[in-house]
Amino acid sequence: MATGFGISQLHLNCDQCEERCDFHCNICGLKLCDSCKDKHSVDQVTSHHKVTQFSDQEIFKFLNEKCQLHTDENLCKLCSNCETFVCKKCTVKPFHKDHLFLDMRELYECYSETRRSEISKIREHFIPTSNNIVRDVGEDVTNIKDMFENIRSVLKSEADALKTFVDDVVSGEIDKLGKIEKDIIENLNNEEDTLTDFISYLTNLRQTYESKLLNTDKNDIIVSQRENTTIKTIPIPETHTPDTYEYEPRRATIEEVSKLFGSVRLKANGAKRIVDIDDKLTLDTKQKIPDKTKIKPEMVLRRSADVKKLKEINVNGVHDGCHISFDIDRLWVSDTRCVIVQADLHGKLLQKINAAGGEGYHSTNKARDLLFADKEKRVISKITIEKEVTEFISTEDWVPKCVFCSKITKDIFVGTVKETQGSKIKSKIKRYDNDGLMIREYNKNMTKKRLYEFPTYICENKNEDVCTSDHRKKAVVVVSKSGRHKFSYQGSSQRTFSPNGICTDDLGHLLICDGASNTVHIVDENGSFIALLINEEFGLKNPCGLCLDEENNLLVGQWDKKTISVFKYLDYCSQ
Repeated sequence: MATGFGISQLHLNCDQCEERCDFHCNICGLKLCDSCKDKHSVDQVTSHHKVTQFSDQEIFKFLNEKCQLHTDENLCKLCSNCETFVCKKCTVKPFHKDHLFLDMRELYECYSETRRSEISKIREHFIPTSNNIVRDVGEDVTNIKDMFENIRSVLKSEADALKTFVDDVVSGEIDKLGKIEKDIIENLNNEEDTLTDFISYLTNLRQTYESKLLNTDKNDIIVSQRENTTIKTIPIPETHTPDTYEYEPRRATIEEVSKLFGSVRLKANGAKRIVDIDDKLTLDTKQKIPDKTKIKPEMVLRRSADVKKLKEINVNGVHDGCHISFDIDRLWVSDTRCVIVQADLHGKLLQKINAAGGEGYHSTNKARDLLFADKEKRVISKITIEKEVTEFISTEDWVPKCVFCSKITKDIFVGTVKETQGSKIKSKIKRYDNDGLMIREYNKNMTKKRLYEFPTYICENKNEDVCTSDHRKKAVVVVSKSGRHKFSYQGSSQRTFSPNGICTDDLGHLLICDGASNTVHIVDENGSFIALLINEEFGLKNPCGLCLDEENNLLVGQWDKKTISVFKYLDYCSQ
């Protein structure tokens, strides 16, 4: 009885040379031809493996299974609709009408090819690569131990040097004490000698007068009476009590001693190990049959029907959230007191700098550097991820007020002002390349009217439009990359509009903080109002700082409040 195809039509290929396979290694799973089996058995690495011979019955035993409905027929097809194996007779039954049938031979060849590819990938790529990583990790362990042993050695050397300095200082102080002591004792000895001599003089004088008293005659009395003589002596020598000293000990604290040593600092962050394997390994437990009806629809980003407040981040080290810049897993937040802090996503303070800036006066670039404006020095400074600070761009006689780093072109936009005669203010946007060279200025429209009065925040849209929040003009001014004025957004109604922080999202929306109405406006890339995205119902008051994180969540900072509110207004959904 025919079974659809004969077993003799099927064979397996050797994993080493693609010849017909007759053997199988039970240890490493390789399929081997006769020649490769002999090599496998004598190889030093695989000589202990057990190699057995395949039999057609073992390899293709599933092809000999009988159909449960037609016991005289072998299973030979897979019904993809029912996901069950059937025989040739089953394919014409009504309950399989219009079903798709796949040949078991083709299925097995596809399955075998997939598994051979996966086994080869494991053997030739994943295992050697993993062994190399293990070796690298071992080397890293040795290097880390050597690095910290070297640090300990240097620290001990510093301690020994410090002990030497202490010994030298103590020795010097003791020498000073010895000299002072010697001088005082010398003075006292001199005074003692002088007094001893004076006592000898007095003793002699006393003896002289005692002798005269014993041998006095009447003439001495007459002379004494006439001249009224008295015993004349020299005065007692002048002496002084010695100066006294005392030692006032000063006990150093551990913190003070620690400052005498160097510090251990992070030289470079560890990086993800690069694995040079292009294809990912997929180990499926069953062969997957392509089915267009089961393909997941493409997901697209859209604005959600509702805005959700996810959380609040309490940022330490600042008074408020005047401006926010996002950097992968960090936040840069500045306040109205010219303080910029870097914090993690929980608000923990990582570093703090002082800069004489304005409102939107800092931004991060693709290299994770922070660029910030210093209006006193009239420069744009850069602080790298290694915390090295350099003065990057000089704005000369123009005062920088805001800055933005493009993630599209890597260009740098700087909003500047300049006071002229009569206390008038001129404003312009300067565009620099990634090396700090100025390439364009934006300041007038086609009719030569000034575009800006006082730029405070700046950003770039996905179509490379340059968007500027102008507080005095009470508008968000948008120009094209070439400088053509496209529109000026002045709010959604006749009510007062006071734009502060701005940003754009992946859909080309322009988001604007309105300090007058305590709201966040969302506008399309043509300047048409869409909605008030966030309002006072969310507890929003005086919004000013604005940016998006890596997950398209909106971060909003407020005046006089150091908490950053995080909102979700975009979602991925099927087309």
